[in-house]
Amino acid sequence: MNPNLLRALAMRLHDSRTTIPEPAMASARMHFLDALCVGIAGSAWGSATEVAKVEGAPGPCSILGADRSTAPEIAALINGTMIHSLEYDDTHTESVVHGSSVLAPAALAVAEHKDVDFDIMIAAFAVGWEFLIRLGLSDPGGLQRRGFQVTAAAGVFAAAAVSSLLSSDDIEECAQALAIAGSMASGTLGPAKRGNSAKAVQAGWAAHSGIMAAELARVGINGPHDVFSGATGFFSLYGGEDTSGAFASAIEDIGTRWLLTKAAFKMYPCCHYIHPFIEAALSLRSRIPDVAELASIHCHVPDAAIPVVVEPWDQRVAIETTQEARWSLPYVLAAVFVDGEVTLGSFRGQPREDVIAIAERIDYEPWLDSGFPRVFPARVGVTLYDGSHLECVVDDVLGNQDRPFTQDDVRRKARGNLASVDYSAERIEAVIALLSEGGRGRVSELSRLLRTSDA
Repeated sequence: MNPNLLRALAMRLHDSRTTIPEPAMASARMHFLDALCVGIAGSAWGSATEVAKVEGAPGPCSILGADRSTAPEIAALINGTMIHSLEYDDTHTESVVHGSSVLAPAALAVAEHKDVDFDIMIAAFAVGWEFLIRLGLSDPGGLQRRGFQVTAAAGVFAAAAVSSLLSSDDIEECAQALAIAGSMASGTLGPAKRGNSAKAVQAGWAAHSGIMAAELARVGINGPHDVFSGATGFFSLYGGEDTSGAFASAIEDIGTRWLLTKAAFKMYPCCHYIHPFIEAALSLRSRIPDVAELASIHCHVPDAAIPVVVEPWDQRVAIETTQEARWSLPYVLAAVFVDGEVTLGSFRGQPREDVIAIAERIDYEPWLDSGFPRVFPARVGVTLYDGSHLECVVDDVLGNQDRPFTQDDVRRKARGNLASVDYSAERIEAVIALLSEGGRGRVSELSRLLRTSDA
């Protein structure tokens, strides 16, 4: 990679924050709102609530769902973990990144530490998202094929950029923060196999590490200018192929083409790959007189999604915990046929025998030309004991760019998440108004709302 490219990238990121069109800012506000409200719900119902016990130095930064505050890097670790812990956080599907679970906690922590204007924080958050999307698009699916979670592994670079922008670092400091971040990239899909809470921590760790990378750059630590290229570059090591040329092309339109507006919100608290299958199952269930009549269920699954939500199949059917179920296509699909819905409650308590009994009637085959990951599709067929057959195809997941959520949809989801932890109606509306409308002064007003108990 051209040694000047890293500096040029830093300059482009700096310049972009002052040229964000209002549609992109409005989208960023809604994604930030969604992330924080998911994280607040995650503080009570997520897979990693214990992370709130992590001690840190005193500081001004909020911990979602708590009244205490701490240092920026610890707040980012805790909050990013909570946001990612329900598998309810947004996704830019084509790049397969859960950007907000990394970038919202990083932006909030640094913004509270610096007490910046609210929309300055949102602008940095938006630019970080644009950067992270392009990292994912430079090798679509490549990191996942090698077992890495692109959100965590690539997210550290974008978190470093957000921290640098909000700290008013100069171009050289920002470039060095990105170079240093390459030494902190981490996060595999291994914990998703059994629903281990370490999966959620990966997003928080990326936010934490990005903040630390920027801090190290400020005190004079430096990193390699070819952090993205060559045999020891990010793409070669994590994706198996040096796609830094594609990355160099992808970042050329940062600041002129805004991709965050295409990122998808989630309707259900489980792996996004499963969502179109939920929609298909709901449609089929409405056409079946009695679930007891189900003889078999057959799914066509995009081949790249199989290692995440399908294999090993026996393990995905006979799950050990309901947290593990968030990545189990057969269990979630069976729950839809049994209950007619998927909610936060679907992933509490112990796995249910009645659901597993239906999951055992499901099988699948790879879908090689599905269009994934540009779209997240599903094809589900059911056969009844009387021999009749029904099928439903979902071309793309609800909430994606061709079937987007409205702002009212996002606010409705936010209200549900805040109500799940007993926020008062008045406090809910105050949080939603501040986060969705913007332009309301300093971030300290948001801090007050996050920490003020209704009691």
